[in-house]
Amino acid sequence: MPALVQGQPEYAGPSILSRGRMPRPGSGDEQLRLRPYATIAGVYDTGLTGVFTDEAGRLPADDGYGVMASFGVLGYHSWRRTILGLSYDAQARHYTRRSYYDGLDQSLALTVSHRATRRLLLEFNESVASRRGGFLGLARPSLYSRQFEDLSADVLFDTRIHVLASSARMVYQKSPRLSFGAGGVGVAFEPRSRALARARGVLATGDVAYRLSRFQTIGAAYSFTHYWFPGAFGEAYVHGAAAQWARELSRSWALTLAAGGYRVEATRLRQVRIDPVIAAIIGQRTGIEVFHRIVYVPGFEAELTRRFRRGSFSASYRRGVSAGNGLYLTSAREAAGIAISYTGTRRLHFSANAGYSRLSSLAQTIGRYRSYQAGAGMTYRIAGPLSLFARVDGRKYHLRVTGFGRIHYRATVGLSFSPGDLPLALW
Repeated sequence: MPALVQGQPEYAGPSILSRGRMPRPGSGDEQLRLRPYATIAGVYDTGLTGVFTDEAGRLPADDGYGVMASFGVLGYHSWRRTILGLSYDAQARHYTRRSYYDGLDQSLALTVSHRATRRLLLEFNESVASRRGGFLGLARPSLYSRQFEDLSADVLFDTRIHVLASSARMVYQKSPRLSFGAGGVGVAFEPRSRALARARGVLATGDVAYRLSRFQTIGAAYSFTHYWFPGAFGEAYVHGAAAQWARELSRSWALTLAAGGYRVEATRLRQVRIDPVIAAIIGQRTGIEVFHRIVYVPGFEAELTRRFRRGSFSASYRRGVSAGNGLYLTSAREAAGIAISYTGTRRLHFSANAGYSRLSSLAQTIGRYRSYQAGAGMTYRIAGPLSLFARVDGRKYHLRVTGFGRIHYRATVGLSFSPGDLPLALW
């Protein structure tokens, strides 16, 4: 029977990727206490794209100056058996000459890890947002689930989008070396514009992990996913399997890997040409038929992390299957990213990130979508709870077949108010 320290079992080795991103006792995330904040800032956006066309039939690419105010709560709180992570942000934005893009954006990430018994760990995550446009500069993105990231990272238009990913998982520690996990996820993607497709999905997962040593864990995972698209005929059934390996390279560095594949069975409607003889009789040149396809997609995931005393670094790569982005339906998705966060002094915090993603539809012939994004921000505590902050984000995306693409920049400079001894790490 593993020993207990304040209700926690003996350390069970590094966690495999299917177990998610929940904070663990002793991790650098615990330095961030649960704190409220409020900000006021000037904002400048370029490349804003609404779901409408101008007089020439072209999609807009608007620039806008304005003001942005936000308030929220961010951080972690620990009890004897429970860890709570919370990121709530409400953001009101007004542009001086582009009022179409005004609005109130809200985002919530709530994670709970609870040690129910000496052997049983329960974990929950609620990731939800209602935002107009992209998700650049999202507060504390590491708290949001991977399914939420798949749905929100590749939004094409600056229109109202509702995104939800709700998950629950349990991990049973059979012995100090052997553990089993099982969980479920529900997702929803709801754009206000009916020009974009809505998406729903449910996912069930199971995994087993075996601790080879204090610094190394191996495992295997299976998942089943069902996507469907209300109002647009189509659905997909996805079976996935992967072998996993996790290794602590040192006291600061950790590497996790997973490799496997997916079997995707997709159904949708497509337009086809009717034989000229039949067309001459019925007076119709095209028709609609049900398209059914089974395809196999390789899956791979890797994550390298380092925890500093005052910061963190991570690099990741993922290849799998997602519900798309409202234009693309069930798709193979590839994504890579790096992020660094550092609190250099009791006054200064700095963070930066960069990433890449690609979508390739598994049931549509619309070519590939590619997106690149990068951002950096800093917070400097002026006095007491008052800080100066600035952030710059950029995103470029492109659709290969049509050539349509956009470059979107956002710059914000303002003041934030948050009690605490260290500047608040909003990103």
